Amino acid sequence: MCGLAASIDFQGAPDRHLTKKMIEIIRHRGPDDEQYLNLDRVSLGFCRLTIVDSRGGRQPMSTATGRFHIIFNGEIYNAPELRNDLEAQGERFVSSNSDTEVILIGFQKYGNAFFEKLNGMFAVIIWDQEKQQAVVARDRFGIKPLYFVKKSPSSLFFCSEIKGLVRSGIVAPSISKSSILKYFSFQDTWAPDCPFEEVKSVSPGEILIIKNGSISSKTFWKLCFNREPRSDAGSLVEHHEDLLRKSIRRSMIADTDVGAYLSGGIDSSAISALAQEIHPKIKTFSCVFDLEGVKEDDIRDERFYSRLMADKFSFDHSEYSLSPENYLDLNLEVARALDYPHMGPSYENLFMAKSVNSSGIKVIMSGLGGDEFHGGYYYRYDFLRDLRSKSKRKISLLNFLRGQRGNDRRDIIKTITQMMNFPVPDHDRSDVFDSDFLACTQLPDSTDQIDQLTKECPSDDLWDIMMYLDFKTYLAGLLTLEDNLSMHNSLEARVPLLDNELVDFCLRVPWDQMIDERTGKNIFRKSMLQILPEKIVWKEKMGFAPPEMSWYRGKLKEFVCDHVLSSTFALRDVLQRPKLEEILETHFDGSANHQNLIWSLISYSLWMDENQISIMETQ
Repeated sequence: MCGLAASIDFQGAPDRHLTKKMIEIIRHRGPDDEQYLNLDRVSLGFCRLTIVDSRGGRQPMSTATGRFHIIFNGEIYNAPELRNDLEAQGERFVSSNSDTEVILIGFQKYGNAFFEKLNGMFAVIIWDQEKQQAVVARDRFGIKPLYFVKKSPSSLFFCSEIKGLVRSGIVAPSISKSSILKYFSFQDTWAPDCPFEEVKSVSPGEILIIKNGSISSKTFWKLCFNREPRSDAGSLVEHHEDLLRKSIRRSMIADTDVGAYLSGGIDSSAISALAQEIHPKIKTFSCVFDLEGVKEDDIRDERFYSRLMADKFSFDHSEYSLSPENYLDLNLEVARALDYPHMGPSYENLFMAKSVNSSGIKVIMSGLGGDEFHGGYYYRYDFLRDLRSKSKRKISLLNFLRGQRGNDRRDIIKTITQMMNFPVPDHDRSDVFDSDFLACTQLPDSTDQIDQLTKECPSDDLWDIMMYLDFKTYLAGLLTLEDNLSMHNSLEARVPLLDNELVDFCLRVPWDQMIDERTGKNIFRKSMLQILPEKIVWKEKMGFAPPEMSWYRGKLKEFVCDHVLSSTFALRDVLQRPKLEEILETHFDGSANHQNLIWSLISYSLWMDENQISIMETQ
């Protein structure tokens, strides 16, 4: 795990000083080592968090001929198998077990086709000195980020984090009004776009080929549904358990101790229990919340379940308590850690990453990704159940959704958008935002944006389409968030539930065996019945988030008022003050729950203040 930076100029010498400056800015990603390679047209920089092959895995790494040079961020879990295959074909390796060298040698032999063989997380830049071109690739799911800026027809800059591009002066610290509106519409900005208009993200599963300043793109993997006819339930459950064990075993490859988050949900519980079979002294980490004054949202605290797991399996367990007194300091640090705000509350994730790092652990396994492909967001599918049934009786839904007109089609898109359009739904835009601000944005309404994404889905099943949207939007944001917050603390977060083979299996399972009338993740749950307590297996999804509804009405009420209604509030010119006052008042008196919007307002404004971000005057 590490941080990457590169400067490329096809008509002159690359700016090696900017490469070094970017690496200095993202040094938290790799405090163990720092190396550079400067050639005639490219400058490559690398900072390393040493996990595997401390001696043989140093980067930038080059082939024996000096033709190919690589910088690579991530972990390739099937590197040992790929290495054996390459050696059987006569390839020779210098390192003992470096996955970086596996990519380098594999690319030298197979070219871009080799990326399809990689099972893991990666962001890669390979410079071909002979062809004078760069090849850039990112893993299937976008677990590892990579951003770039094209500054002139011949020059480009790459970095693992946007802050490396902004704080080095390559990109101005100014964001568009449209990006603010998109965040408050979906709590994220979707790849390849970013709030900084000059900056683009390499998309998941994408390869960029860059030569003479021109960029061509190809996709080496796309999410594809291959739902099979109803199968024998027992064999599906058995196969899932086998794939999960293999994934966790692969994810534990390291020359250092590996820990696991333990929330008490089935995802983290399954990972922790199966990891203990491989490493009996596995360390697990949980977070509990201060419940003083907390009322109906005390269900946010999962201590009963995490303690049940820790006691049953006798884990080497650590439990950390998060209180509202930690709120401001943690959110200020989140503002420094994030490239830009994503998703819902995240200070609890940073709190845990800091806690794990302080214990001396460098690698942590997370249950992230367990819901997206296992049918875990049951409420979404249940909400669409009747609509799905009706659409199947009509015509091919894919053709229906791709059609250009029709009220029925629009109603389907609006129904889906309802679940995704928050914390400010489109019908509230004109009440919440300043009219001049809205007039300057160039953002289609949320239904149109979701509409465009649905047209890209390769399935005609409404539940597949919902899963596809979650993959493209929600999961992408969560993965970027996880990377920023863990790597800010020099911690490598691994996500075994996004193993290639496991996800491919999930995309084949028939929906009527994935979810039923009561719950989702049925194959997953049943595969854990002989391993986990039943209270864990059949526990409803809760989500890892603090009890903010109560905190904002209690211990944090004064802070919320002082911050959001301050004359220096960073978003004061884009929001309507009377509406802000109404939002706070109705939350405080209990007549409405605006916790998502309140957190979004605070998070976004703190990020702007901490990073001295301004809003662009023109679009």
